[in-house]
Amino acid sequence: MTTATGQQAPLDVVVVGAGFAGLGMGIQLKRAGITAFRILERAPQIGGCWRDNVYPGLCCDIPSHLYSYSFELNPKWSQKFAPGREIWEYLEHCKRKYGLERFISYGAEVQSARFDDGTGLWTVHLASGERITARFLVAAQGALTLPNTPDIPGLESFEGPVMHTARWNPQFDARGKRIAVIGNAASGVQAIPQLAQQAAHVYVFQRTPNWVFPRGSAPISAATQAIYRWVPGAMRLKRLAIYLEHEMRYFALKNPRGRMAKFVRKLAKDHLEKSISDPELRRKLTPDYEFGCKRMLISDDYFPALTRPNVTLITDPIERAGSREIATPRARVEVDAVVLATGYRVQEMLSYDIIGRDGQSMNALWKTTPEAYLGVVAAGFPNLFLPGGPNSAPGHTSFILVLENHINYAVRCIARALESNYLSMEVRDQVQANYNKRMQDQLKNMVWSSGCKNWYTTAGGRVFTQVPGFSWQYARKLRRPKWSDFVIRSHDATPPTDSDLDKYPSPAFPSSGLAGEAR
Repeated sequence: MTTATGQQAPLDVVVVGAGFAGLGMGIQLKRAGITAFRILERAPQIGGCWRDNVYPGLCCDIPSHLYSYSFELNPKWSQKFAPGREIWEYLEHCKRKYGLERFISYGAEVQSARFDDGTGLWTVHLASGERITARFLVAAQGALTLPNTPDIPGLESFEGPVMHTARWNPQFDARGKRIAVIGNAASGVQAIPQLAQQAAHVYVFQRTPNWVFPRGSAPISAATQAIYRWVPGAMRLKRLAIYLEHEMRYFALKNPRGRMAKFVRKLAKDHLEKSISDPELRRKLTPDYEFGCKRMLISDDYFPALTRPNVTLITDPIERAGSREIATPRARVEVDAVVLATGYRVQEMLSYDIIGRDGQSMNALWKTTPEAYLGVVAAGFPNLFLPGGPNSAPGHTSFILVLENHINYAVRCIARALESNYLSMEVRDQVQANYNKRMQDQLKNMVWSSGCKNWYTTAGGRVFTQVPGFSWQYARKLRRPKWSDFVIRSHDATPPTDSDLDKYPSPAFPSSGLAGEAR
């Protein structure tokens, strides 16, 4: 749409990223009757981390029926834990079904976004030189964006392939090769068993062991899929059962020395003992930190893979890399390829800078202390929403549940602001500070603060990724925006009162499905 002067009129909303958060945002904007929006995707396809990750063995570690939108349950999941390609295909299905293709701009890499306090508009700068203005900005690119490359002296001189699992080369052939896998967390436990089946030898470089639980995955039969498709409520009942099972895990995170923590720790130890008979290998694989302090892992084939004659577990620290070797203080291992299963730079949540009110840089503010209110809005950054922002990961259940609640919260705010013609809305500094003070006080007593080194905490020890409480408690806070939390500026220069805000009902949305649609 263009103005009378021929210039492009500002959009209502710009969404950055076309993964679960960005597509979900687009769907709910359309449902709310808001269609002047654009989704900017830097890649030539949608999918986020499920597009970028194609390493062997990739699959989800949350049951498929819970790792999906509540409004678009999928009766076609082939397994309890869906493989990565299937999740990407699910997102493609959602894009097509809800007519999002015309709203997506591919190859649109965002370099920066800046808020103008006078006009109440965001200007988004693209690498192509294009500038887009919009009343609201939704930073939906996700935290799993920037791969973490370890600082290993000499790695740049290695002559063979060096691949991060998030930048896997699909043409790589592992057959007959000696492969060093650095890292043994979420992506490592999935890739290592697959590589071990083909490689001449796999050397697994482990910094710390992980708590690993049996996956117990199994194919979902055609008969079960038919029941999910044709029997009303069957799939929602299954989703509810999975949700309640995962919700129970929160007790172990809340009280690291409680009964639930002891129970799940015993499950992991039993899994290790049944899988590994060698006492020395078992010792190397036994964590010395509280269960849940690091990410919980699930696998049926990781431990058996480590017992193969062509797999060697190395727990000595890496000193350096050479042209064809990886060296530790006690050994030099000759390898043909290096696989970095070393996760992401999670604290660098933004791959571009967001400049808010008074020239504040979000990257600069978040460099030491990533902080937001309810994980989705931030003081100093009006008309901005951050699905999956700081302190929003539950740690015990599906992150898609959080994203849906963040999206619904954001769309309710946007719909209210557009209908009432607000210039801007920004969460109050003190509201955000009080919320984070209460939350950090709770987190001090939880397992993530128990002393192990993890990617949930900053260098200063502040937990910045996780949110305390049951997921339904968090969802309740996001159910309806509390308008008094915001400083709201109106175009007519007369600030709206609380009674004015109450005149506008929140738009109707489908429930988030946090508890399988049950309340």
